[in-house]
Amino acid sequence: MARGKNRAGKQIKPRYGNNITQQKPSEVHVYIPEKMKITDKNDSHQFIKNHGFATIVSKTLNATHLPFLLDENEGEHGTLYCHFARANPHWQQLENNDALVIFNGPHAYISPTWYAGKPNVPTWNYAAVHVYGTFELLDDEQTLAVVNNTIAKYEPQLLKQDDIIPADYRDKLLKGIVGGKITINEIAGKYKLGQHRKAEDQQGVVKGLAQCQDQDSAALLSFMQQVNVGLGES
Repeated sequence: MARGKNRAGKQIKPRYGNNITQQKPSEVHVYIPEKMKITDKNDSHQFIKNHGFATIVSKTLNATHLPFLLDENEGEHGTLYCHFARANPHWQQLENNDALVIFNGPHAYISPTWYAGKPNVPTWNYAAVHVYGTFELLDDEQTLAVVNNTIAKYEPQLLKQDDIIPADYRDKLLKGIVGGKITINEIAGKYKLGQHRKAEDQQGVVKGLAQCQDQDSAALLSFMQQVNVGLGES
């Protein structure tokens, strides 16, 4: 098939111009069917808190994997905080520019044999939240707060163990990192958990996942039960 043409040989017109970068700034660049949208901002915020290790992507299409902290009370949609290794040049590309942060939740393979009827095809179910915003650098004091808050979230008792992270050692390491924050402009959350299918199909997926022995399937089923989506219950 010729470049820029469909199967009928007709020219395909771009939606907003000749380049994807010319799309409307307000448009969220992720495909989410209406039935799969996370419509409650609080649900998206909770997802971010529960799955805080994410991927930040810059306009240059470089990416870095980082733990993020969310302050849901700062700004209209919340604010994300993180820190980079100073040796990583990505933070320089992000400074005062737009960024995308992708938070991934549980995911797993879904067999077509789990559905009530035929024919069907395999698929992959998952949950994810995309965050769009502007990246700004933090000063040393703010960066230290991010580090301490990250430790407080995952291992709070460590903050009281000065023999493990003494102040002079901490201050030395602080010179090797750069803190940043992202003022959130838009959040796009998606639950692709089979909730659009018939109740008997959803119930078949629940049974199929429960019989799987891998951790991904168990994690996905647990998440579905937690958010009460895709279970086929009336």
